[in-house]
Amino acid sequence: MKKFIYLFIYLLYASNVYAQQSINGVWQIISYQVVAYPAIPDTEVKNWVGRKFEFTSEQQAILRYANNTETCSKFNQQLTIQNSEAYFLIGYGVKPQRLGVTVEEVPVVSISCQQASWLSKPRDFVIVNDQEMLSYWDGVIFFFSKQAESSRLRMTSSTIKPLIITPQSVGLLNPNSDCNEQSLRQALHGYDIKARDGYFELYRFNKLMLVVFPNKLTSKVNSIRILDKNIQVPGNAKLGFKYNEIFKDNQLVTCKLENNLNLCSFANMSSIQYVFKQQPSETLIDAKLVEIIWNADQSLITEPPEVDFSIPKIK
Repeated sequence: MKKFIYLFIYLLYASNVYAQQSINGVWQIISYQVVAYPAIPDTEVKNWVGRKFEFTSEQQAILRYANNTETCSKFNQQLTIQNSEAYFLIGYGVKPQRLGVTVEEVPVVSISCQQASWLSKPRDFVIVNDQEMLSYWDGVIFFFSKQAESSRLRMTSSTIKPLIITPQSVGLLNPNSDCNEQSLRQALHGYDIKARDGYFELYRFNKLMLVVFPNKLTSKVNSIRILDKNIQVPGNAKLGFKYNEIFKDNQLVTCKLENNLNLCSFANMSSIQYVFKQQPSETLIDAKLVEIIWNADQSLITEPPEVDFSIPKIK
């Protein structure tokens, strides 16, 4: 009887884990990272940003852009669990942290279409979390953000999707984005925008959520202060989390002190800074996260990283 109960619990757990690792749903490409000399022209790479895809429980893969729809009517899929560093470093010559992946293992869903379609070759989709996944296409890794569980299910007006933050982007904003009210409104939905003297403040429910600063030379987005609690950020950090809830003992972290605040970053992910405030009686381990700072880094999206040929340690 006990064996039956344990088996039932295991199967229930396994089914829940698999459900969390499914690619089913509506996804949108929000950013990209060039990791090799791409076969895709630069203008075409940028055109993929914003396009939406749906993977259904009937194993259809639907691409929608402008007024066009392309469908793979039936695809095959296989789920594997991969060591993060081995998968990205050996496969694509890039440290996983550069892509915002901080966990040791990642689920990888490999899919292939049974007939000619937009899904012209087998693709791997790396599930970072239930809101984000990555996929390599011809020298480019694209970042996908989940928009809905299904195109047949409407998002209610009260549903606010988490703001996806990667080393390369904040929502649809990246180092190539113009820093003006129109661009911010198109890339970041659901915020009230107020132009200040040389920067922009974004509010929701009359609370300050984001502060966007331009590069004065290029007029592109330069940096963003993030005070919004409804975010999805590497390390699964949330405002109010303690230092030791975000950074683990085996992770390399760099910190510096500025204006009595600790600015910390994961190794190989310097574009995202986690800002901790220490009380007088606290150590850094107990300090709480009060904001996140994202710094635009053009090299993260347009320049292939230098390949590190050292062999990663697989635990």
